[in-house]
Amino acid sequence: MKKYIKEYMKDRGFSVGDFIPCEICGEQANNIHHKEHKQMGGKKPDIDNPHNLIALCNKHHAEAHGIKLLSNL
Repeated sequence: MKKYIKEYMKDRGFSVGDFIPCEICGEQANNIHHKEHKQMGGKKPDIDNPHNLIALCNKHHAEAHGIKLLSNL
C-alpha cells in the first residue's frame, strides 16, 4: 500500500478492510486521488498531505482525470 494511501486512511480513521466511501457519491471508493497532483504543480511534501487527498469511486476518479466512461457496456 502506498504511503499516501496509508496517510489518508490514518487521517480519516480508516483501517484496512473498512468500507471507504467515495467523497462525491458515497459508493465504494476504489482510488485515493490527489486533488492537486504533480502535473498541476503539486510539490512534496504537500502533495501527499491528507488534505490534498480524496477518496473516489472509479467513475468519479475517471471524471477527475477528464476520462469519459462508457456506461452502456
